Amino acid sequence: MRVTIVLTAILVVINFSVSRANITKYVSPTGKGSGESTNEAADFLNSNFWSEVKKTLKKEKVTVKFMAGDY
Repeated sequence: MRVTIVLTAILVVINFSVSRANITKYVSPTGKGSGESTNEAADFLNSNFWSEVKKTLKKEKVTVKFMAGDY
């Protein structure tokens, strides 16, 4: 019984860590896109972009990469 509980707990932890993929978004000072790729970088001042990042952070890891430019 005790081994089953420990094994179940380990599987839950492994499943949780595997399911949290790292999402990468992109911003630039002149962006006009959605932030899904370097070619579609979002404007770094776009409040809708940052709201989506915050919402996604509740479920997954998010990395925001700042493209070259004058900020």
